[in-house]
Amino acid sequence: MKKISLILCFLLLVSFPTCAQVGIYTTAPTEALHVNGKIRVTNTDFDVGRTMVSVIGVDDEGTLSKIPLGPGLVMIKNNYIIGAGSGYYSMKDHTLVTPSNATPFHNLDVGLEGDYALKTVIRFIGQTKSFDITGITGGFAGKHVILLNPSSYRMRLIDDSNNSLTENRILTYGPGPAETLQGQGAIELVYDGYQWIVLNIRE
Repeated sequence: MKKISLILCFLLLVSFPTCAQVGIYTTAPTEALHVNGKIRVTNTDFDVGRTMVSVIGVDDEGTLSKIPLGPGLVMIKNNYIIGAGSGYYSMKDHTLVTPSNATPFHNLDVGLEGDYALKTVIRFIGQTKSFDITGITGGFAGKHVILLNPSSYRMRLIDDSNNSLTENRILTYGPGPAETLQGQGAIELVYDGYQWIVLNIRE
């Protein structure tokens, strides 16, 4: 009987979206569907190749709603929460059209604010010359990236260059004005909330 009542309630909600609120075990509903009791959902396809993109939580009044993720929790995939700086590594290819006059890339957008914001490894492809980077856009506190150079061309990160916006600059803390990969390798960075910090260089 409970199952029939619940189905009827859902049909009412679907058929009459402008009708009054519906309550189950309550005579004073405060939402479109107000359930006073535990809820169980079975026979879902959550575990069959689906990617979870949000967290559902209950507020202090018992209302189910989506919970926004802060910068410390950057991803939910297959019911796992991935934190910034965690051991989860995913890769994105980023095409670099290297200019003929060797102009550095200022405020380089590698997609950290777009569809690929959750990627950790940024693999540069398409470069035909050595290149310099003075800044990277889209950093947020705790964001961890690895810039991967699979080519034989030099990749150089310029230290604290005023050619990029302050919030996009790179601090190398090295002995010279730049950190350089002479060819294939990777440079690991983390964003401290203000700028990018070079953590490691792997050649």
